[in-house]
Amino acid sequence: MDDRLFNLLLIGGLGLLFLILGILARLGIWRAIYAVKGSAVIMPGSLVFAIIPTGLMTLSFWLILYLPLTPETRGDLFMYICMPLLIVTAILAVWQPWWAKPKWLRWLEKEHGDIIHLLWEDVRKDSWGWERRVRTQGQMEAWVAEVRRRHNIS
Repeated sequence: MDDRLFNLLLIGGLGLLFLILGILARLGIWRAIYAVKGSAVIMPGSLVFAIIPTGLMTLSFWLILYLPLTPETRGDLFMYICMPLLIVTAILAVWQPWWAKPKWLRWLEKEHGDIIHLLWEDVRKDSWGWERRVRTQGQMEAWVAEVRRRHNIS
């Protein structure tokens, strides 16, 4: 396999991976991603919100490289498609609008904002086990009640 084909497959594969992971996180299917303990540089928690536009940007870049286009057209497409997606990615990595958050996270912030720091502390103790315990609304409510009981908060 030549290097160009390998690079195109790698870029396309990464774009598709980012897009799938972002959709799974946004739909609430993969909740553990919100609890990843990363450094502020390598994997800040807010980066979750930028995964979908990153995937779209990478796939767009892949298509621009893959399609037989003139250099001028390629440059124009990059400027009008990839650059705006890069800006959206940067904005969502820093600022998370309400609509970008999954339903379960919006519910937690709205209904239990007073103890959200305690909930995230609990999550970080067992991020992968926590995800299995909160897949339904009933499980989420039981978890919140358990954290409130543990900290003597009514």
